[in-house]
Amino acid sequence: MAVQTWFEILQTEKVPAEQYDALYRRACNYQAFIIQQGKEAPDMSAQLMLAQWIGGNGLRAELERERIESGKYLPSNAESVCKHCNGSGFREVIDGKYKGVKKCNHED
Repeated sequence: MAVQTWFEILQTEKVPAEQYDALYRRACNYQAFIIQQGKEAPDMSAQLMLAQWIGGNGLRAELERERIESGKYLPSNAESVCKHCNGSGFREVIDGKYKGVKKCNHED
């Protein structure tokens, strides 16, 4: 039952399942860091893992930075969100019974 609750909490923030292991490890590292400072570490919980996801230096932000640096990511105002070409760069054109494509200017 606890696993189901943890899953639901992580799904609320759309944490990809393939990142659960990394989040768990980050939460363990955080606990170790707190213990090294002579303080009492928080118990392992879904909330602790979620904090490792959504924090300013969380895994979500780290993955986003990596995606941007890889050059395979276009910002939210770029062609990737164009409703006409869906990031392909080409818009479908229909003229009567003929279909074709043309370079998309990402405007209506």
